[in-house]
Amino acid sequence: MSQFCKVAHEFVMELDPTGELLPVSSVLNSPEFSPLYLVKRVEHSWPMSMWKPAKYFSTSLNLSMVLVDGDNFKIAQKETPLLTFSDCSHVDGSVTAEVPLGVVNTEALASHTNSRTVEKTCLEKVEVCPDELMKKLQNSKFDMNHWKLKDLKNQKVCVVVQSVRVKDEMKLIKASSSAGSLTVKPWKAIEVGVKVAGETTRELLFQKDTVLACKAYGLSISRSGDFCYASRPGERYLPTFVQGMYQTSLETYNLSCSTVQAALENELRGFSVLDQAERNEVLSLLSELLPYREALEELDSFVEAALWGDADGLSVDSLAVGVRQPVQRVLDYLEFSVPDRSSHAECSDPQPCSHKLFGPLMFLICMLKELSENTVNRIFGLDSEECKKQLDLVSTVLGQMEHTLRYRSDSNEIENYTEGSLSLVRELLASCGFNMCDEEPFLKFKDSSEQKPGLCALYATLWAINSLKTE
Repeated sequence: MSQFCKVAHEFVMELDPTGELLPVSSVLNSPEFSPLYLVKRVEHSWPMSMWKPAKYFSTSLNLSMVLVDGDNFKIAQKETPLLTFSDCSHVDGSVTAEVPLGVVNTEALASHTNSRTVEKTCLEKVEVCPDELMKKLQNSKFDMNHWKLKDLKNQKVCVVVQSVRVKDEMKLIKASSSAGSLTVKPWKAIEVGVKVAGETTRELLFQKDTVLACKAYGLSISRSGDFCYASRPGERYLPTFVQGMYQTSLETYNLSCSTVQAALENELRGFSVLDQAERNEVLSLLSELLPYREALEELDSFVEAALWGDADGLSVDSLAVGVRQPVQRVLDYLEFSVPDRSSHAECSDPQPCSHKLFGPLMFLICMLKELSENTVNRIFGLDSEECKKQLDLVSTVLGQMEHTLRYRSDSNEIENYTEGSLSLVRELLASCGFNMCDEEPFLKFKDSSEQKPGLCALYATLWAINSLKTE
C-alpha cells in the first residue's frame, strides 16, 4: 500500500468507520473521484472478501459525458469544512551483542529508526444532494453508443456523491535512519572496528484539492439507457451496471463449500498437486519476499492495480528499490504482464494471469499480509511434521468458530500432542488476537468471533506451507 493510500485510509477511519466512505486508490487520478464522476467498484469473492473490502477505481468519466443531455446536466455542489489533522509516528529498534569466541571477542551494535509525519492540514467535504441527483437521472438517458459505456456494462459502476479533499497543501514526511558497528578484538593489543550509518528522507507534497476518499451510489440502467435504480453506499453486493448482463453471485461460492476450511483449501488447492521441484521453487520465491515485509503489500497492490486500475504507465520500476527485485521475480515466475486495454472491447473485465499458481499464490500473499512477521517466520521455520501438527490444532479451533471458541483441554482431540506443540499453537493463535483463559490453558479461548479473519489467515498459511513441505 502506498504512503498516500495509508494516509487516506487513516483519514477514512477517523471520518467514517461505517464503511460508506472509501479511500481513493491512487493520488495520480484523485480528481476523478470528485462528485458526479463514475467509478468502478471491485468486490472480491468469498472468502477473500474477509480480508479485502470493496474498493473504487477511476473510469475517467464524468456523468455528463455519458448522458444524452449531458451538457444540460447541472447539480449544485456544497463545500463543508471537516477537520484539521496532523499525525506523527516514530519507531526505534536496536540490537547489541557481545560474543566471546576463544581468544577473539566480537561486539556488534545495530539500530534502525522509522518516522512518518503528516503536517497540519485541513480537510473539506464536497457533495451533491443524492435525492436531487436521483430525480435528475430519472429524467435523463445514458448514451449507450459511448465506447466507454460498452467497456463498463459488465462491471459494478457507481456515481460519486461525496468526496473528502485536502483544502490546502498537505506534506507527508517519511524518514528512516540506520546505524551499525562491528568490533573484533583478536588480541588484547589489536582492535578492528567497522561503522556504518545511513539516513533517508522523503517528502511528498499533496496539492490543494487532492481527493482522499469518496462516497458513491451504485447505478443500474436498462439496455436502452434508462436509469433503473441506485444502491446506497455500504451495500455489500451491487448488480452489474447494465441490467440483465451476466454476473456471478458472490454467494454461490460459499454454498459450494461445506466449511470454512474447505473454502480456504479450495483457494490453495494448486499447491497440493505440485511436484517436488515446483514446490521448492515456490518456497524459494516466498523466502525472497519475506525479508521485505513491504514487498507483500506492494506485490498485492501492483497486481490489483494492473487488473482493475488505470494500467497506463504502470511499472515495477515505480516500486521502492528494496522490494523491486523480489516482486519482479514473482511476476516473472507467474508470467504476469499488465493487461492491454487499448482496444475498446465490449467486455473489459480483467483477464487473470493464466499461470496455474496465480490464484493460489496471490491468495497466500494476502494471507501472509494478515499475519505478523514473527508468526510468518515461525511457520516457515517448521518442518513438515510439526507444520502438520499445528495445522490440525488450528483446524480444531477453526472448526468451532460457528459455535464457540471454548475447547476443553482434556479433549481426545489434543491429548496426543506434546506440550511443545500445544505451547506453539497457543502462541500462534494469540498472535491472531485470541486471548487464552489463564485458569484453563491449552486450547480454551475467550469467545472472539471478530478475530475470524486472522484465524482463517493462520489456517490458510499453515495449509499452504504444509502442502509445499510435504514430501
